[in-house]
Amino acid sequence: MKRLMNNPRILLRLVILLLISNIALAAFHYYRSRSYGDRSPRSNEAIEAEMKKELGLTEKQAAEFRLLLRDNRDKLKVLGGDLRQSKKEYYSLLQRSPVPDSIVQARNSSIAEKQSALDRQMFSHFQQVRSLLTEKQQPVYDSMVMRMISRSVWSRRPESNQGK
Repeated sequence: MKRLMNNPRILLRLVILLLISNIALAAFHYYRSRSYGDRSPRSNEAIEAEMKKELGLTEKQAAEFRLLLRDNRDKLKVLGGDLRQSKKEYYSLLQRSPVPDSIVQARNSSIAEKQSALDRQMFSHFQQVRSLLTEKQQPVYDSMVMRMISRSVWSRRPESNQGK
């Protein structure tokens, strides 16, 4: 060990090896996160700015949209929390053995009901926002909504992995 520490060539090679491995790890992390899309939640301000830009919202429309967005986020937090709790309860059944099918089915149904409530809330929100828009803005908004729903969690996987 002392011989390694006293040999500058070996130390230099180790430092270079560590540097290369760190760069490779950083590049892997960067490209992997880009391939799955940006999953970080966007701020209300960023969403409002995008809506203003793409739809040309008036100040009145933007103010009403801001209120709808805040209200929708509050409702989604509650619904999302309920859904997460149901999923935790469902998957905690894996720790028990055997689990009666009736219990599995009941927990599965609970998740489906909560997911449905979340989807209904989003649909209602999209309808409310659409009602704020002019006839000219509505087709642009409709295409934005379709882009948003196509970026759901399950559709973010790379194309080569889908359907496998």
